Amino acid sequence: MTPGIDLSIVDLWLRFTAVIIIVGTAFFLVWLVTIIDIVGSQYKNSADKIIWFFFVILLAPIGIVLYFFIGRQQKSEESKEGSKNTRYRDIGRE
Repeated sequence: MTPGIDLSIVDLWLRFTAVIIIVGTAFFLVWLVTIIDIVGSQYKNSADKIIWFFFVILLAPIGIVLYFFIGRQQKSEESKEGSKNTRYRDIGRE
């Protein structure tokens, strides 16, 4: 008998790789949305933006969870209302 490749191990490896790629991509997208939210928001304290930015960059899983529970509450009222009023307010004015 000659040793061959066990197809069940290859199948298991391919499934594991697919799950890792899907979970990694989802985590990256949540991380990216969090960074974009931090950069695009205004905070009551100007140092909060920098602190949350580095916290999420350096300690990604913990930083993302804490930001969505704690950091989003530290935004200024203008940022909470949304940028719909401020983004295009000067268009057409001279």
